[in-house]
Amino acid sequence: MIKKGYDRYRSSSFKLLIGTNWSIIVSNDKLIEELHHISDNTLSLLHAVKNLTRYLDYLVRETMKEMLIAMDSWLGMQSNIWIEIGALDKISTIFAQTFNCVLVGTEICRREDYITISSNFAINIAITSSILNILPYFLRPIVGPIITKLPKTLKGAMTHLKPEIERRQRLMEEYGNNWQDKPIDILTWLIEAAEGPEKEAKALATRVLVINAATIHTSSNYRTQTFTHALFNLATHPDFFKESMRMNGLGSMGFPRKALKSFTFSDGAYTPKGFYVSAPFSVHFDERFYPNAHTFEGFQFMQVDNPDDTTNNLVGAGMANTNAHFLLFGHGKHAW
Repeated sequence: MIKKGYDRYRSSSFKLLIGTNWSIIVSNDKLIEELHHISDNTLSLLHAVKNLTRYLDYLVRETMKEMLIAMDSWLGMQSNIWIEIGALDKISTIFAQTFNCVLVGTEICRREDYITISSNFAINIAITSSILNILPYFLRPIVGPIITKLPKTLKGAMTHLKPEIERRQRLMEEYGNNWQDKPIDILTWLIEAAEGPEKEAKALATRVLVINAATIHTSSNYRTQTFTHALFNLATHPDFFKESMRMNGLGSMGFPRKALKSFTFSDGAYTPKGFYVSAPFSVHFDERFYPNAHTFEGFQFMQVDNPDDTTNNLVGAGMANTNAHFLLFGHGKHAW
């Protein structure tokens, strides 16, 4: 959807509903530069992840502890006997338990049945998506409900999540948002942010599954793909790896910034308070900036006839150099 929006509005911006939040996606070079230089008082990167950043130290410590527990559990670290394991499956399972420590808490994340449900759902989503992508559009609404395992998976997940969701909601109603021993995890934040029908246990459990699917599938496979692409594109020049990153970036857009107050871009595009603003990675495949954009060109960042030509997209081919056409590390003052 973001690619379609970029192709249609590449000289301006467009509005898109992502999850429950409205986002403004800017495609124009000038607007991308403008986005990454707007004051933090207007567009906040940190505000978009305020809960995550507020408790980051605690969450990192808990994640590290849970990873060791998961490795002991799934790899048999306490045994002196050599055993054969399926590495990719174990990596996905270990990551699922580790991430769910932050998502739903340590009690649920260590239940083998719950981890199996979460991991299998992530795999099923990927398989279902691949099947639907090769079908004609008119068949997708018919085939999708037949091959998806969401209802069955949701039923299994509810046996673990519903009692915990209802327990937390009951404590919040009785003691408010600052009740004693309130878990610091994403499930708590989802419950606090939910309104109307979103407060129902089924809706919250569905959201947990979707977050799980996106995180487990991308993160476990991202590590595998990272090393695979590094081997395939192996070279001593950083410009070579930069081209690999351009082709194999994770996600479809840069990290969003939240509008703390309404403002207007220089082209007249109005952004209401509370909207999120981001730039699409579709620019990495724009033929205007990258000749043969869908083909791996390992040395294209070396092909600079005039290094002083600042209009040349390929100038500054170093790994960390960014511009309006290379956004993997972000751009502007918050580039990382």
